[in-house]
Amino acid sequence: MRAHPLTRGGVLGANPVGRSVFLVNAEWRQRLVHHASWIRAVAFSDTAWVGRPAEGSATAWLQDVGVGLRFSILAGPTVRVDHAWASSTVAAHSSSG
Repeated sequence: MRAHPLTRGGVLGANPVGRSVFLVNAEWRQRLVHHASWIRAVAFSDTAWVGRPAEGSATAWLQDVGVGLRFSILAGPTVRVDHAWASSTVAAHSSSG
């Protein structure tokens, strides 16, 4: 859930948390540059259902959509930069890794 931050009020894992989770991710990738390094554009959708949620956690179905870039040099690690929007709010969230 890339549009839902991992912390709320400084607490890690506060949203969404439950006893059971159903999660589906779909990601479309398009190569933009391919040499010794590569750059790809991505579009994605994350959908989850949180069952028996913890007190104060999000409930029901959650859906995020977004876009991002992937960078890699030679056979090294991939750097990820994403920007996502939660369908239930107008809030957006950026992440990298």
